[in-house]
Amino acid sequence: MEGRKLQLVGGSTFQVSLPRRWVADRGLKAGDLLYIDTERDGTVCVRADAADHAPNERKVFDAARIGSSDHLLRKLIGAYVTNFRLIEVRYPPRGRIAARRVAREFCRLVNGPEIIDETPTHLVLQDFSNGSELSAARCLRRMHLVVRAMLTDSLRTLQDGDPDRARDVELHDEDLNRLFWIVAKLTHASRTNGGPPAPDGSLEAPYLRLVAKLLECIGQDAVELAQRALTLHGTPLRDPGLNGELEACVGEVTARLDGAFEALFGSDSELANDAIDGCLRLREQLEELLARLSKLTGHDLLSVHRVVESLDRSVSHTYEIAKQALDLSVLREPAIA
Repeated sequence: MEGRKLQLVGGSTFQVSLPRRWVADRGLKAGDLLYIDTERDGTVCVRADAADHAPNERKVFDAARIGSSDHLLRKLIGAYVTNFRLIEVRYPPRGRIAARRVAREFCRLVNGPEIIDETPTHLVLQDFSNGSELSAARCLRRMHLVVRAMLTDSLRTLQDGDPDRARDVELHDEDLNRLFWIVAKLTHASRTNGGPPAPDGSLEAPYLRLVAKLLECIGQDAVELAQRALTLHGTPLRDPGLNGELEACVGEVTARLDGAFEALFGSDSELANDAIDGCLRLREQLEELLARLSKLTGHDLLSVHRVVESLDRSVSHTYEIAKQALDLSVLREPAIA
């Protein structure tokens, strides 16, 4: 990359010179017309030919060639993440019902796309989400709050065995999935000059996407925790102190997650290290708890063991989030810190 000075000409016009080699390679001469685009992130692109610009406007899929409904759904999500505004699905008349079912599932899973046109042989989806009003950081904060609520509700399910609350945890997991795909889309856009101007620069994008994925995994752990908690029916354990220990561990996981997120958005390496150390201590507690399970038998042993395994995975994912927070804090620091 080279720097060129901005010059003021005639008191009101700004200009910058073009590299001589770039001009020569394209066979340009004085007086030729150039095409200038301003991307959503503020980048200015200069092109010698208007046809050189090929934005992600429309993607077409042939459902008959793809075959599997699952494969079509994955391709739709891929087009969404890579910022195609219009997605067309073509199919033979006999495949219309299956294609519509996949399109509806796609619209349910992600935020923005809607079916805007449909015929016996094709349908068109349009993405109505406005990237300028979203940021990966905002979505991650929302994901953090959702995961926190899921862990809290899982703990309460462990206490009272409420099936409605356990079902609500599952519904929150669907919200997490939608938020993850939004983060994936925004971080992809920021790395390809198609995203909104934001602190989520291209260097930070991979870290933020990984944090979103880890949050999604903690959400899945919370769903399993709630489901396993139902099998315990409140406090049926032979060891009366075990429920209290499980509840304390859930609270500790939530606290460590809060610390990791405070470090992530505060660029605080000390907080990140505190969260990492806290996760390591919590892993030791869970190992001790697993050792005590050898005293239980049958139903109690299987149910509690799986609850502890879910908590252990959540601690591992929280540990990784704290590590990403630490790495990002170093990335954001001045070169001489």
